[in-house]
Amino acid sequence: MIKKLFDNRYFILLLFPFLIGSLTVLSFQPFNLTIINFVIIPLFFYLITYISKKSQSVYRKKPYKINLFLFGLSFGFGFYLSGVSWIINSLTFDDNFKILIPFGIIFIPLFLGLFIAIQTLLITYWISMESMGLQHILDNRGYTNFKSYRIVCL
Repeated sequence: MIKKLFDNRYFILLLFPFLIGSLTVLSFQPFNLTIINFVIIPLFFYLITYISKKSQSVYRKKPYKINLFLFGLSFGFGFYLSGVSWIINSLTFDDNFKILIPFGIIFIPLFLGLFIAIQTLLITYWISMESMGLQHILDNRGYTNFKSYRIVCL
């Protein structure tokens, strides 16, 4: 069942990042469940690597970068849709501003989600399945004796 969901392109690129983006808001006030970020943020990075691998093999109908852009946009839209509800609530106090409520619900989270989508495209160049560890990153930067320094420090 779960494998079937992860093979579904629309679930991985649109629905699942929207859900985890919406759950990220639970780490802020008044819920204050900061532990949820220790699950969601690594899951977000893992899904970026999963989509980049699948985009090069299975999701060939769309280009590689568009899949990651849609993933980041969906995550950002879910995050900001859940987080900026106070803006829509403040537009209900005056009858003149009630016409702006649909724009506040759709366009503000969509615009702010663009920033996460662009960041998702930028970090894809630095993240891959093979370079998830700190040791590999430091070895590629020229710090080849990092293991000996780590042993001396510990």
